[in-house]
Amino acid sequence: MTSKQTKISIDELKRRICVTSNNIGLVDIVIREWDRNLLDSWFTDGVVRERKNDHGDNNYRMDDRIDIGYLEKNREIGGYTIHSFRINPFAFAEAKSQEFVRALKSEGLIAGEFVPFGGIFPHPEEQRRLRERSQTAIYM
Repeated sequence: MTSKQTKISIDELKRRICVTSNNIGLVDIVIREWDRNLLDSWFTDGVVRERKNDHGDNNYRMDDRIDIGYLEKNREIGGYTIHSFRINPFAFAEAKSQEFVRALKSEGLIAGEFVPFGGIFPHPEEQRRLRERSQTAIYM
């Protein structure tokens, strides 16, 4: 069984994300699951946000300007793995994103960056935002 197939509990995933977030200076975060089948959730299974940016359990709308990242279950095994957290690249300057990836790795998580539709349909506006994120990101 590969690491992509080894399940971890949602509680363990949340604990590791919280520890890592605290280590990079994001101390008041909310992690919650939501319905992946809604268009506004972009087919993710949950969100990580600062508490000040959260609007409660009835808000299933992702906001790539402020969200820290997203949870994605492994569909083959029906649960979360160490690969289930995706950093929102639009909210992080590249250096801060790399710092976060290293911190997540120290907690045993292997995080990639979230890309809408898996990068299948790259939109010119998204490409521009990624190029300019060192000036526009909220986490520097």
